Amino acid sequence: MFTDHGTFIIGFSIAKKHIAVAPEPVTISYFEKEIKEAGYSHTDGLFRIKWTDKVDFHLLNKIVAYNIEDKKDMTKFWR
Repeated sequence: MFTDHGTFIIGFSIAKKHIAVAPEPVTISYFEKEIKEAGYSHTDGLFRIKWTDKVDFHLLNKIVAYNIEDKKDMTKFWR
């Protein structure tokens, strides 16, 4: 889990066939088209990067930057 000024930004977890990337549902919704274009499957709360997939670091950077900016005035951990 990564945070900024005490608020959640993004989380990663390891699974047998993929790494799960969890930036919160609002962010998944905002980037849904780009997540699909990258070839990643997703749920409301996370998307999966298979171990055999190319990692789209540009997309990850955009997601982190979006959450930092969008949550800059937040005082709670979750949205």
